[in-house]
Formats: sequence, structure tokens, C-alpha cells
Amino acid sequence: MKNIPWNQIYNSGKTYTAFNQVLFDKIFVNLPPIKVALDIGCGRGELVFQLTTKGVDSTGIDSSEVAIEYAKGHVKNAKFVVSDLESFESSPYDLITCKLVLPFVSDKQQFLQKATSLLSPSGTFLLYTPVRHKDYEYSEHYERISIDYDDLNNLLNTNFSEVIEVEKLYRDNNETTIIFLCKK
Repeated sequence: MKNIPWNQIYNSGKTYTAFNQVLFDKIFVNLPPIKVALDIGCGRGELVFQLTTKGVDSTGIDSSEVAIEYAKGHVKNAKFVVSDLESFESSPYDLITCKLVLPFVSDKQQFLQKATSLLSPSGTFLLYTPVRHKDYEYSEHYERISIDYDDLNNLLNTNFSEVIEVEKLYRDNNETTIIFLCKK
């Protein structure tokens, strides 16, 4: 993971929004039955909370101790671990979610290989990430928090047997966030 002071960011009161309920339900209905889920980069546990409301046995991991302590105090019936994906070991998951994390990962190929190894044979990897396209110019901030669309597609198709774009969310200045569902 790139050297980002996540504890400082969370101590400053920064929060990252969960999926709105309509979008969450739209995504969830497209998934096979899920018993156990892992949220990578769970932050303060918003997505883990949404999963637990669907009856899913959920675990959240994050490298920020501050975020994990908050999550433990606010989300019941879930497990939270201070860890990065590289050092995390566990039994397979039916669903692994990764929301707004991948652009900050140094070795994206290794990260996706590890995520794939943690999926059950019929598991799904849900990726929610800002993307950029080669033909457009973006702000310096957006360049830092996004990933090249073509590079991402190559990575996903290398690591998963099926990659589906479920939703595209458009903002100003050609900024796009895409939700991918990837099958092991």
C-alpha cells in the first residue's frame, strides 16, 4: 500500500460514504447467495454494516487502527482486523469487496492475486473504483485517486474468469466510478 497516513486522515474526522441503499440493493440482487464476506480497506465499517444487515457474516480489514477502532465500536456482529491484504490469512469468502482502495495499492497484480486466493470457488470480487481514460485530462487529485481504465481491465481479466461492469457513475470532468463484479 502506498505510504498514506490513514490514521491521520481518519483522526481528522474524514469519512467515506457507503453505497446508498438503492445502489447497494441493486448490486446485492445480482450476487449469488453470500454467507461470508470480506471488505478490504473497510475504513469505519460502513459497507460491512450494510452486509451484516443482509445477514452476511462479515469481516473488515484496514491498515488504519483508528478506523478499525471506530468500526468495532459502531458495527456489531462483525469482525474487524487491522491488517493489509498481503499479510491477511483466512478461510475463503463468498464475496470480497474493495471500495475506493485499488488506486492506492502499489502492486496491483499481487493484490488481485491475493484477493482471488481468498475467494471460494464460486466467489465474487466486487470492485468499486474511480477510473480515468487516456484521451482525457483530469485534475491532479483525480489522477491520484483513480486507475487507468485499460490497465484495470487487463488486470481484472488476467486474474478473474469473468468481469462484468455492473454500474457506471459519472461526475463532472469525465470522472467515472465503475462497479465491477468479478468471478473467480
